[in-house]
Amino acid sequence: MDNIDIVLMVKNGIDEQSNEELTKQLTKLWRKINERCKPGAPKPPPFKKRPNKSAKSNKQT
Repeated sequence: MDNIDIVLMVKNGIDEQSNEELTKQLTKLWRKINERCKPGAPKPPPFKKRPNKSAKSNKQT
């Protein structure tokens, strides 16, 4: 596997999930990551930054 950083962000209510459900979801994510990192696998499109909301609102004033 390539050297990658993984950031996992969760939604509200994650603390209400059972360990079984969390394990199921994490296993699914690992499979997806492994597929994307296989040699020859298509690379996802680069991340496009969204415009800074505060900078956008400053331009309007």
